[in-house]
Amino acid sequence: MVLTSQSFSSKFPPSVRSHLTQVYWTLLVSILFMSVGLSMHLYFSIGYSTVPQLLVPLLTLLNVFYPRNPQTEKTRKYLLYSLCTAIGCEMGPLIEVALETDPSIFLTAVSGTAVVFLCFSGAAIVAERKSYLFLGGFLSSSLSVLVWFSLLSFLVSLKVEQFVQLYVGLFVFTGYVLYDTQLIIEKAYHGSSDVVTDAVMLFFDVLAIFVRILIILMKNFQKNEEKERRKHE
Repeated sequence: MVLTSQSFSSKFPPSVRSHLTQVYWTLLVSILFMSVGLSMHLYFSIGYSTVPQLLVPLLTLLNVFYPRNPQTEKTRKYLLYSLCTAIGCEMGPLIEVALETDPSIFLTAVSGTAVVFLCFSGAAIVAERKSYLFLGGFLSSSLSVLVWFSLLSFLVSLKVEQFVQLYVGLFVFTGYVLYDTQLIIEKAYHGSSDVVTDAVMLFFDVLAIFVRILIILMKNFQKNEEKERRKHE
């Protein structure tokens, strides 16, 4: 089901439409700034330095604790775009490996992430109000499992840890796109107009999905290469 501009206008009141439009525009600009950070790494190898590794947690904390009111929204957007740029730099080495392995992997991951996000976010928009909010508890529990698996992997070698982080994580963050989109809509209905916070939620959903799709594609490519090499031995 395609959400046309006419059905979008009729489904939501003007305040909700305006808020959603601002959130998605801010998300798009955030992704563009992440691309700038990635380009900075590809040209200057900045991702191998400690600069982005220090900036990412610092800017994340600033985004979380900076005062939230209409007067500070522009400053918070600048902080968000700076964070996205730093994340792009930090992700540079991973993207560089993907490009060296096979450039089509990166393009497939980008297009796959876009399709997944647009389909699931669109599904949340056209669905009945609050129909996916029940996912909140399940997704939070699943995310806790992922965190515990990550912590245990530092102490004990777990063969299933990588599978859980990639495939279960992909499933969880795809669910978060549904949940977060409807949460944003409900908050807008109740008068919340925090564009930056809502864009941050969707940005990290997109980022988590992209990284997992990229790594899965890289691993599948390496497995196929290994199979081809064994055939010719």
